[in-house]
Amino acid sequence: MITAAIAPMTGWADVDEYYEKFKDVNPDDVNEVKQIINEYFLPYFKKHYTLEGVIKIKEVLGYFLSTDDSVDWQREFDGSLMPFDSPKNPKLFFVWLWEELFPDEDYQSYTISDVQVVESYKDYQKIFKVKKQQ
Repeated sequence: MITAAIAPMTGWADVDEYYEKFKDVNPDDVNEVKQIINEYFLPYFKKHYTLEGVIKIKEVLGYFLSTDDSVDWQREFDGSLMPFDSPKNPKLFFVWLWEELFPDEDYQSYTISDVQVVESYKDYQKIFKVKKQQ
C-alpha cells in the first residue's frame, strides 16, 4: 500500500517529458515538494481511489511512518522512479505526502496493533492487511 500512495508519479523518471519538467526540483524544499503533491497526487487520489482505498493507504502509510525502523524509505522512494531526487532524508517525502493528503491527522497515532504485515513470496512483495480500528 505504500506503493499505492506514490502511484501518481511512479515510473515518471523513465519518461523524458516528465524528467525534463521535474529535473530541477529541489527535493529538500518542503514548499516545492508539497506543491507537486497538491498538483499531481491529490487529483490522482480523488480520481482513482475509492474512499475505502484511501483509508487503507492512510492506515498503512500512517503505521509505517510511525514505526521508523521498519521501512527503507530510500528504497521505497527510489523504487518508484519518481522524476526528481529524494530529499536528503527520504522519509520526509512521505511525511510531506501524509501532511498534504491527510491534513490535521497525526500519523504517529498508528501502532503495531493496527496493522498485520504478511509476506507473499509468490508475488515478492508485502501484502498489508489493515485491521479495522475498534
